[in-house]
Amino acid sequence: MNLQVRHSDAELIMPPPIESLLSTHGVEEGGKRIQRSDVAIDVASANEAYLQGLMCLESKNWSRAAEAFKKLTQLLPSPEFYYFLGCAYLELRDFDKAAHAYKKAIKLDPNDFEAHFSLAFTYLLLGKMARALEQLRKVIQLDSRDEAAYFFLGYVHSQLHHWELAVDAYKKAIRLKRDYEEAYHYLASLYISLGERFKDKHEQFFSKAIETYKKLLEIYPGHSIAYNNIGALYARLENSDRALEAYEKALERDPANPITLQNLHSLKEAQLERKLFELGFLKKIKKPITDLAPYQNRRLLEVKGKPLSETIIEERR
Repeated sequence: MNLQVRHSDAELIMPPPIESLLSTHGVEEGGKRIQRSDVAIDVASANEAYLQGLMCLESKNWSRAAEAFKKLTQLLPSPEFYYFLGCAYLELRDFDKAAHAYKKAIKLDPNDFEAHFSLAFTYLLLGKMARALEQLRKVIQLDSRDEAAYFFLGYVHSQLHHWELAVDAYKKAIRLKRDYEEAYHYLASLYISLGERFKDKHEQFFSKAIETYKKLLEIYPGHSIAYNNIGALYARLENSDRALEAYEKALERDPANPITLQNLHSLKEAQLERKLFELGFLKKIKKPITDLAPYQNRRLLEVKGKPLSETIIEERR
């Protein structure tokens, strides 16, 4: 039996912010490049700076790494040195200098995959989505099988409101890497955003989000966030029975999750309220407060040594 649920009470757990995924991917790619770095350096001072720079990158001492690789680019310009300089500036959140360094690396080596990828990251963090899109397309030209490139391509398309292209890119990332957890989350979140944006198609988009989470659960059966979000979406679709089932499965895997606990509490409260209404114990079911504007200018009352009721009456005169 389906019972009406307060939509606003069903809370979703969102995926990690894109910035954290950029940072993880950048460190991963930079580390790979350090391991295979074999630039030949003859000058003793340059060799010392090179080793120091690599050690600083590995120890995440970004300021000293930037100093070392800036010196190296002056002694011996190379795509390797400019790339590492860009990585140091990126971690220091000096995005303009990072972009400049990556461009230098690409100018010296137009096929520098990591430099193109990192420049795309930098543009993304600068909010320059059109330029990020251009760079990601170049990355895919260099390696059409890189799942991360399609994942970030999906994100950029979504920020540019290229909805269908974003969906296609996320799905491509998943086809290339079936257990790409973040891609499932971002694809589902995109469907949810579209459902909230286009109210007349919310059922269609929410259903696609549920389908995406279910595919994630085929790979990660114990994924409590996926179950919570399935429950929240069923609640928004006014299917209380399936919402309840999903919340209970989420709590089997993560019994202390506060969001799922609150979702389950709100759902059961709504079910009880509906039952009392059907039995005649309630005259009507109160709708949840969604417009908080009338309450925004409320202030605390000053207690004046009188009963609270008298204080309120005086304040209202």
